[in-house]
Amino acid sequence: MFGWMIALFVIIVLVIVLKAYIGVKSNKAVERFLLPEDSDKEFFEDPKTGKKYDKEAYTAHLAAYVKNMSNAQLQSVYNARNARDDIWNQMVCEAAQEELLRRANTEPDGGKEDMMDAETEEINDKIAPFFWVEQSIGASVGLTTGEYLQDLFEKYGMAGTAADWDHVAEVFLQDYPKLEGSIQFDSQSDMFCAYARDEVAVKKFAYVFQAACENREEAEELFRRAAK
Repeated sequence: MFGWMIALFVIIVLVIVLKAYIGVKSNKAVERFLLPEDSDKEFFEDPKTGKKYDKEAYTAHLAAYVKNMSNAQLQSVYNARNARDDIWNQMVCEAAQEELLRRANTEPDGGKEDMMDAETEEINDKIAPFFWVEQSIGASVGLTTGEYLQDLFEKYGMAGTAADWDHVAEVFLQDYPKLEGSIQFDSQSDMFCAYARDEVAVKKFAYVFQAACENREEAEELFRRAAK
């Protein structure tokens, strides 16, 4: 009886530690925007944590990110996040809307024509639910987290945050040393993002990573390795 109580106590402690660890990882990407308590900069506050972040810097970061998305990608991101009521999703939706509005006001055709060319559309079809974003230099691959393969994250004790996706992708890249040195991550809140200056490297990563995630046996093995 006493041994069973000790075992239960250990499990509870491990769960608490795991949740705290996940929380730290999931916030890592936005920590660079965190303001000190005595800062006089304009800020926005995360109601869930009470922490204050540099509004100007984070807004500029989002504006630069959505600027490289096609109209279809902007609309897709907005549709996926609009129903979520946290501050991070709200700000992404606002950035997407503002970029769509900017294009509608500046493009001769009113922004109604989709700017996605045939090649980009083909890539997005092949790597769905991930999406492809052309950058001024290189490219990136994104994914809105919280739904895709969520059952595997839960099965292996992970929350399915953007930071968890980073970790899964990092473990996956261990099998691709030629890509491992090229791919970097800039995930935040609930958006996974992998990018590189080498567009060919990003494209190859997108194809092979999506294929692995779609293959249930490969995905199970990958998530098992990531959970260690």
